Amino acid sequence: MKKEEMLSRAIGGIDDRLIEDADLPERRKRPLRSFAKWSAAAAAFVLILTLALTVPGLRKEKKPIPSTESSGKDDMPSPTDPPPQPIFFESFESAQTFLLSADLSSYSEKEQEAYEKMIRVFREDGFLYRASCRGMSIPDGKVFLFPEARYEDIGIGCWFQGGDDWYLVIVYHVREGKERAVVEDWTKEYEGTYEIGVNADRRSVNVLFRYWTQGSSTYFFGYLDDRHYFLIKGTAPADRIAEVIRGLSLEKLRVKSSFPWIPVLIGAGVLAAAGVAAVLLYKKKKN
Repeated sequence: MKKEEMLSRAIGGIDDRLIEDADLPERRKRPLRSFAKWSAAAAAFVLILTLALTVPGLRKEKKPIPSTESSGKDDMPSPTDPPPQPIFFESFESAQTFLLSADLSSYSEKEQEAYEKMIRVFREDGFLYRASCRGMSIPDGKVFLFPEARYEDIGIGCWFQGGDDWYLVIVYHVREGKERAVVEDWTKEYEGTYEIGVNADRRSVNVLFRYWTQGSSTYFFGYLDDRHYFLIKGTAPADRIAEVIRGLSLEKLRVKSSFPWIPVLIGAGVLAAAGVAAVLLYKKKKN
């Protein structure tokens, strides 16, 4: 098959009659024919590459490995029926990529069901919260997504390190159909409260935190809004953890997939140029 025919069929077919005219001198036909041919091929390449790189589900991401690490809650299900595990990532951006284009094919059926629900909740929200904290760093691999479990809601969190101290910060989604009073009942034996302004999406949100001590750890609990709540854990005293929270910032990272309009428009422009060249070539043939 001729090279011209292959290129024509790849983009839907440029009529060979537009580029084959024995009556037109070869030196006049060749530039326009070549321009139309290569412009059309370039347009097809741009469109295919754009879809392959941007549309969720077309690109393959390396599957994160579920971790057996615990968030620190003691009331977990029986080991005989382990729930799907949290998934750990190198960064919040890696978690964002996973939520946009996750490949769950190698997980068990039970894990797939839990992770699909987790992904759906984040996509319905349209974002995930990326946490940062003044004077603190997040070691690689210490960002994680929580699927829903018997005693745990869907959430995203990370570990912060400041010197020798470690702090766990998780933003949970309020479970569908779960009354706020039910969640707050979990913290009914709190020891005290702190009202702290948290920088959430470039605005300060006053959060009333309840705190309590369990073993060597201190826990802070508070609502960010009607759909999200915090759990913050540290081994430092409550007043020290309160200072850490004051340096906490949350930024929204988009996880709702959107169509890649700009690359597609560029490809469409190249395709239009090929069409114009074909029309000009046709007119020259008529003349």
